[in-house]
Amino acid sequence: MIWFFLTKYFYDSYKKWPVVFGLLFVLSVIARDRASHLFVPANGTLMLWDYVFYAFSYPLIVTFFTPLFYCYLISDLFKMDFTDASIAVTLLRSGSRFRYYSSKAVVIIIAANIFFVGFFCILMLVAAIFRLPVQGDHYFPLVRLSIEGGQNIASLLTIQHGLSILHLTTIGFFAAVLSLIFNKVSYAYLGVLFLAGLGYNAVMYNMSLLPYSVFAFNVRSHHYPFLRAMVENGGYVITNLTSYTTSYVILVLVVALLFLFLTGWHQFRKKTIAVEE
Repeated sequence: MIWFFLTKYFYDSYKKWPVVFGLLFVLSVIARDRASHLFVPANGTLMLWDYVFYAFSYPLIVTFFTPLFYCYLISDLFKMDFTDASIAVTLLRSGSRFRYYSSKAVVIIIAANIFFVGFFCILMLVAAIFRLPVQGDHYFPLVRLSIEGGQNIASLLTIQHGLSILHLTTIGFFAAVLSLIFNKVSYAYLGVLFLAGLGYNAVMYNMSLLPYSVFAFNVRSHHYPFLRAMVENGGYVITNLTSYTTSYVILVLVVALLFLFLTGWHQFRKKTIAVEE
């Protein structure tokens, strides 16, 4: 059943993905230029993994554009079945509303993984184009402090993958639930745009709001203790953010995701659909 919904989703949205990946490529090139000037000293060289993890934390990409891109990819996941009048057939084929709904949830998770892998491949392509070296001194606080603490790149990638999937899935459910509640995809875009703006503001202008800005949670360079190094380098004064850790972020995202899943299920369960279950 999941394979059926996954195939149907990509059949309906296959034109969207190249657009998103094309825009991500442009933003990744911008991130490379930004990274070279932000934390690399005048006599230093931007390392591949410094660039990759900086891009994964680049506010313009992660906090603002990624939510909008994923909303574009996911927001009509339920709506398209109502639009093309296939909802009755697919629901009957599913056997129950919950199986239909949970299958859609799995599609959101799989799409999040594809988004992450695609973004990672784009970053590696940009790194190859600009011939960023693998060996050398690391300057990005997230990478430098993690390596000094005994972690390796593989563990950093594993954490980043898990955090990104959780973050994207939460965004996807938020967009899908809004489209279910209001029966219009435009409300999903408005909701995502509003929260993305709040998240970007928290990262760039008011860091005291970071613990309350869910759409900024994927900016791991601003988690404690990495934030402390970023703050010291940037000359900011930050207080009461020692509890804003990756563990805190994951916990809040899990709670938010569970709430959105149940809200979406409640909304879908009470919808009137012309089929006998």
